[in-house]
Amino acid sequence: MLDSNPGYAMTVNSLQYMTGSSIRSKKSLHSENSDVEFLTTELLADKNPIENLSCCVFRKQSFLQIYNDFFTTPRADWLLGLLLSRVGQVVKFNEVLTTHRLHEHGIWSGKSDKEKIDLMVQLLDTYDALFAYQYHSIFKKRKNRIKQKAIARKIGLSDSFLYFLKKVRNKLLK
Repeated sequence: MLDSNPGYAMTVNSLQYMTGSSIRSKKSLHSENSDVEFLTTELLADKNPIENLSCCVFRKQSFLQIYNDFFTTPRADWLLGLLLSRVGQVVKFNEVLTTHRLHEHGIWSGKSDKEKIDLMVQLLDTYDALFAYQYHSIFKKRKNRIKQKAIARKIGLSDSFLYFLKKVRNKLLK
């Protein structure tokens, strides 16, 4: 894909997660009838459909264009996609080609919920500044979603119930 499309900076495939012996896949953001999805910087800022670098292949020349920003900024896997999406097209394949193992000693999965929330809020603030607040409203909404999810978990609400409440709220606001 990268060889035949010089304007593409990175390709990403869908992945599944393995915890112990159970395997789960995340729901795709795009239609199951589609083989690929074109990821914009805005979509990456809002949803981060890349999820993990184990499913990424990127063009060396594209990476060299973002090298300084990437290595001078606190990073997560998410930053690479955000930066590369600004120098070329990022394409995600619908097909699951990668299995990512989760365990309690992982760099991310080994963190407590509070540590994950604190780190995500810090990264959102850092990335907001890095991108000169161009995506401020998206980062702000994402930060609010993270905080709402944390509060919901603290009082014992499931993610699916929180999603249901948001849908009800949106219908009431119409």
